[in-house]
Amino acid sequence: DTNSESTRVSFYAHLSKNLAGIGVHHPIVFDTVRYNDGNAYNKVDGEFTANVPGTYFFIWTISARDRTYMETELVVNGVVFGHVIGDAADHDDWGVATGFVIVRLNLNDTVWIRSGPVNNGQLTGTGYGTTSFGGYLLYQ
Repeated sequence: DTNSESTRVSFYAHLSKNLAGIGVHHPIVFDTVRYNDGNAYNKVDGEFTANVPGTYFFIWTISARDRTYMETELVVNGVVFGHVIGDAADHDDWGVATGFVIVRLNLNDTVWIRSGPVNNGQLTGTGYGTTSFGGYLLYQ
């Protein structure tokens, strides 16, 4: 029963600052946690760890400011399940992209966001666009 106290799992976190010098496959740690029902998201390493097995919905938004670009990947236990790119590389405007994944997780499976191979090392966490990561248990 996903309505009982023991099976409520959901979170929302975002960056509190802009990041620079990001390499390829660098974990993105969303350091400001606004909601963490079930305490499955860790703001120290940026990983969500399933404490209830089930089918989950994850969503993330990436913001790239003027003349920057950042591809990100949603990773489940080391396997890429989705990617998006915020691309404002050749113009003065923000490139904002949102992706989502629905995936079945076993107990202690991990999910995180990392930089992809197409990026110039910068990610925007403040300003008009917010770089964020969230998810919730759909059902067991």
